[in-house]
Amino acid sequence: MQQYYTIMDAPGLRPPAEIRPLNRKYAWLDSAEILDKLVEFRQDDLYRVTLFVPSIHCSSCIWLLENLERLDAGISRSMVNFVKKEVTITWDNQKTTLRRIVQTLAEIHYEPEITLEDVEKSRSGKVNRRIVFQIGVAGFAFSNIMLLSLPDYLAHKEGLELAFRNFFGWINLLLALPVVVFSAFDYYASAFGNLRKGILNLDVPIVIGILTLFGQSLYEIISQSSPGYFDSLSGFVFFLLIGKWYQGRTYQALSFERNYKSYFPVAVTRITTEGEEETVLLREIKKGDRLLIHNQELIPADGVLVSGDGLINYAFVTGESLPVTKHEGEKVYAGGRQTGGAVVVGIEEEVEQSRLTKLWNQASTSDAPHPVTKLVDKVSRHFTSGLLVVASLTLVGWLWWDAPFAVQAFVAVLIVACPCALALTLPFAYGTTMQLFGRQGLYLRETGVVENLASVSAVVFDKTGTLTLSDERLVEWHGEVLSAAEQSAIRSLCRNSVHPLSQAVSGFLEAGVEPVAGFRELPSRGLIGVVNGVEIRVGSASWLGISQISTALGSVVHVVTGGVHRGWFTVANRYRDGLSQMVPFLEKLGPIHVISGDNDAEAPRLRAILGSKALFTFNMTPADKLEYIKTLKNKGFHPLMIGDGLNDAGALLEAHAGISVADDVYHFSPASDAILEASAFSRLGSFVGFARKTLTVVRLSFAISILYNILGLTFAIRGLLSPVVAAILMPASSVTVVIFVTTMIHLLGRKSFKT
Repeated sequence: MQQYYTIMDAPGLRPPAEIRPLNRKYAWLDSAEILDKLVEFRQDDLYRVTLFVPSIHCSSCIWLLENLERLDAGISRSMVNFVKKEVTITWDNQKTTLRRIVQTLAEIHYEPEITLEDVEKSRSGKVNRRIVFQIGVAGFAFSNIMLLSLPDYLAHKEGLELAFRNFFGWINLLLALPVVVFSAFDYYASAFGNLRKGILNLDVPIVIGILTLFGQSLYEIISQSSPGYFDSLSGFVFFLLIGKWYQGRTYQALSFERNYKSYFPVAVTRITTEGEEETVLLREIKKGDRLLIHNQELIPADGVLVSGDGLINYAFVTGESLPVTKHEGEKVYAGGRQTGGAVVVGIEEEVEQSRLTKLWNQASTSDAPHPVTKLVDKVSRHFTSGLLVVASLTLVGWLWWDAPFAVQAFVAVLIVACPCALALTLPFAYGTTMQLFGRQGLYLRETGVVENLASVSAVVFDKTGTLTLSDERLVEWHGEVLSAAEQSAIRSLCRNSVHPLSQAVSGFLEAGVEPVAGFRELPSRGLIGVVNGVEIRVGSASWLGISQISTALGSVVHVVTGGVHRGWFTVANRYRDGLSQMVPFLEKLGPIHVISGDNDAEAPRLRAILGSKALFTFNMTPADKLEYIKTLKNKGFHPLMIGDGLNDAGALLEAHAGISVADDVYHFSPASDAILEASAFSRLGSFVGFARKTLTVVRLSFAISILYNILGLTFAIRGLLSPVVAAILMPASSVTVVIFVTTMIHLLGRKSFKT
């Protein structure tokens, strides 16, 4: 099963103890009214829902739940929020239904808790109470069995009188039954449930160990040969459950989730009651507000189209790239991208910036595993089967040499060897780094981006909006004097776009706004639309068929109205602070490239800042930028692409790692692997350097994990490790790795970022 079940010791919880079949239990989910309340997105036959699954406990659970399409072909995508114990599922309602999906989850013992009320407080309580009860039962039995076994221990060689030994043995059996039946039930549910699906998980050796100890002890009680191993059995389950509970608390304490209050400051344009436009942060948006959504901007919350013609691309939400036409009065959903002229959306739900974060996280740019992750997957893939072989050989060997020790040695081997510590290294090392980067202004899509950043070997910058400051531009008009109507038409056209040059021109013109018909934005070329019956074109000279104008003032934006060239705007750029200071470090990573859709007027200034070794290419289309990145990769480079996410989305996606630079107010682009706050631009080199330090910590943690497994197996095979001690060491090793990794990375972070 490839990566399946790589960490922890107890994924699933109990299956539903219902007498009625699952296909009847969830019949109520076929109700259209219930479906409307549960579904958070619906477009034709494509549906999306988020379910609370309390039995999510480890990364093995995450892997299975994020690969549900293997169990149900109608599911197109599933994503897990580990801390909230939620799974978000997108499906084709023609191929499957919510009822079937929930039944499938219940069959593999991940039954969702579905309620239409706010049950956030009761959710955590239910999960915690159950495991506390299991620990309590196991602890009670363990302590009393140890007390009743004490006389036999003290009797030593003489041995306890047979009648007392048999009496205490039967009482121990009665005490151990609740442990085996109730406390250990979750392990059976997970192991046997997944075996029915053809999945061999880490709960299999645990269940084998429990049943072996119980069976051997039961035989010895019945045959009156010894008091059995009920003390070891109850202690074994008791300490496993404590480890499971403690690991869950550890994960919650070291959460890597970023809520909307600590996330990057995405902003939008709100229309006031007086009809004025104002820029506000998403967290300030309220129900009932009207938002102006420009071309290529995301809709931040569910609402209704108030004015304009919507052409909404929901690829960010569903993965489906075909845009959907929307008319006034129709509902639109958060995460949709407008791909035509500007529209006005009336907000019906509170803005959840965390929803955009979740969508961004799930939009993986590549299915190819990272090299270090691939190594862990390879080890984990064969670990359980290899462990069963080693345990079986240990059992056979001890049965040959010293049968009384065979069972204990067999169980100790099954328990002490675990890939948990090895597999925990990556999520906690990368997760802690991701958390640290977020505090410094770099927000990663997912933890694997850390590994990509650590291995970059070339740096590619887009110029406009990336190296230049979007809000500090000097704009001048060159040409015939524009009438008020012409200025209004040009501003109306540019207002629909979020490109830095369009925004600069729109901000420069002080004129009214008119409706724009047939608006189109051609990336790296320009804008076209009809205002008051006159076609307006704004863009590059090559696209408009005009001779190039040489200027040292910066970028040039030409204007054609009614087929007549009226003149051009020059937009002078100011470059970001800290650019020249980080050049020496970036040169150590590899060659520095600058690619731009603008002309080469500012090439001398850029060369003075970036050095003589930097490579420059101008007048590039988005397709040219994409091919440029592909060419670098074909040459063996791992390019880091830094852009603004507008005309370079394809290049950002294709790059080994793509970073979108964002000002305090900016257009949110999900095409990148990371978003860098403009204020943190000068720390770009430090981020890459710290990613490399993280990989060093990962290698050290791997060494600790491997050493633990070697030592543990050595003692267990030799019969020097009891099942109880093995049960203590198993979760202890995981916690040790977590503490080592997070502590080391935080210490390195303080040194690197002076925090």
